[in-house]
Amino acid sequence: MDIRETHLEYSLIGSHLVIANIANLGLKHTDRVAIVYKHDEEKHKHASTVAANRGGNIQYFKDNIENAQKWLLKFYEYQESIINKNKRMWDSSLTLGMTEY
Repeated sequence: MDIRETHLEYSLIGSHLVIANIANLGLKHTDRVAIVYKHDEEKHKHASTVAANRGGNIQYFKDNIENAQKWLLKFYEYQESIINKNKRMWDSSLTLGMTEY
């Protein structure tokens, strides 16, 4: 989420409430969100701490969209490797099962 041109109109407590109520935005605990910001650093750092304390997959990046993209891609590449590993294990078990008959 690129909010570099946004100025937050709420207090520090507001940034806490946004994260505390993240499910109301339609996000699940398993979703990963990268937020790129330019302004209101104190509020974003506070929100980042709240997210980490609640086990959320929300990461904040100050004016660096490339690092945000790398962070997101690393997660999806890891997920893809797990899927591929499980698929190979499944294919191997099917092959072994077929040769026994």
